[in-house]
Amino acid sequence: MAELDPFGREPRHERLSDRETTQRMLDVGVARVQGEGLRISFDQLRYEELITDANVARSTVYRRWPTKQHYYADLLRELAQSNHHATAAWQQSGPKVALERADELLPQLATAAGRRAVAVELCRATSQSTAEILTTSNEWHTFLTLSATLAGLPTKVALQGDLQDAMGAAETRFHELSAEYYQATLDLIGFRLKPDLAPTTTIESVTRLGGAWLEGAALKAITNPNAWGRPTTSDPFGTGTQAEWTMVGLGFTALMLGVFEPDPEQAAEWDEEKIAACRAALESLRAVNDRDH
Repeated sequence: MAELDPFGREPRHERLSDRETTQRMLDVGVARVQGEGLRISFDQLRYEELITDANVARSTVYRRWPTKQHYYADLLRELAQSNHHATAAWQQSGPKVALERADELLPQLATAAGRRAVAVELCRATSQSTAEILTTSNEWHTFLTLSATLAGLPTKVALQGDLQDAMGAAETRFHELSAEYYQATLDLIGFRLKPDLAPTTTIESVTRLGGAWLEGAALKAITNPNAWGRPTTSDPFGTGTQAEWTMVGLGFTALMLGVFEPDPEQAAEWDEEKIAACRAALESLRAVNDRDH
């Protein structure tokens, strides 16, 4: 909010074009949503407060959007074009976990059993971390609000098609980049997509499968925080290592082991040169993680 002048009066609004006013109002709305999240509905946003925060002329705003519903519709379109709702959670868990634990896990790649153990551990750690972050993120709650709004719209209104197109495009971008990470990880640990699943199953479709599982688990945790029970320390996949498992991690890992398998062309024990190549391959994972996911 702008400061008062020495006489206690609000300063006059700077001269802005209609386009600048529109963008400033949308930017303020997006910033409010990203900062606070939307737990129930977009009606939580106070239109007059946003106008004040944007420091724009009220008359110009109402000329652009006669009612707050008109503004909310454009704000929905703006939010739908943003990054996919799972982007932040994924960046904080998936590649991040792999890169942070690289020195610990790389020596295990020397044997086939070790590579399988690394695959299981990456699935466990990344899925459980992603689900936990997802359930508490503002992006997730905004996505739920967008989805509920979309589902409640009449089928013939233009806003429904606009939201479907924008959210679908954001999801596609996310899974295309996630597929790069999956493929780089498979190459790193000597795994591949099971050949008999082709051509109907691709790396990208597997990322959608994994995402659907984690999103469903996160949604269930919102409606029933105790739905998945308490973590247990066990070795459910016979890797020889005990770890803390949740039902979320167990289900995700089972899904991944159902579609991926050790690459028979890389079945032999790996020498130091091969391990060194794996270290170099981690740089590609860092590149994927550093990009705007």
